[in-house]
Amino acid sequence: MTVPLLTVLLFLAQPAPAAPPPAAAAKPPEPPSARLEAVLAELKGKPQATFTSRLGPAASTRAATDGQVLIWSVNLPGETVCGANAAGALACQRQGGGDCVIAIAFKTDGAMSIWRASGHPAACDKVADQLKPAG
Repeated sequence: MTVPLLTVLLFLAQPAPAAPPPAAAAKPPEPPSARLEAVLAELKGKPQATFTSRLGPAASTRAATDGQVLIWSVNLPGETVCGANAAGALACQRQGGGDCVIAIAFKTDGAMSIWRASGHPAACDKVADQLKPAG
């Protein structure tokens, strides 16, 4: 009877574990393409039609408190590589390539305000080329 009682008393007498140190503020992720960031900075304030005419219709649209967010997904296909598989038959598959997802927020007046991009750097460079103003 005394052993379980002593065990409970020792457990209760232990100091509480120290609280973990506060987490540092999370750094925003690195943009996948510096070229894309530069082109989007040039286009800040432009109307929504500028983007839909160059990227096509958005894959998704979300309502926001001060406007809307349009999301595009651009695919950069990889190279087709062919070779013999384990059975000795010719097999082809895609290698490389990737996707770039870009979300652009537009104010209620239709002007672009902020953006975020993520994905494969080469695919995001392709988006930068599509968005680059002519001239």
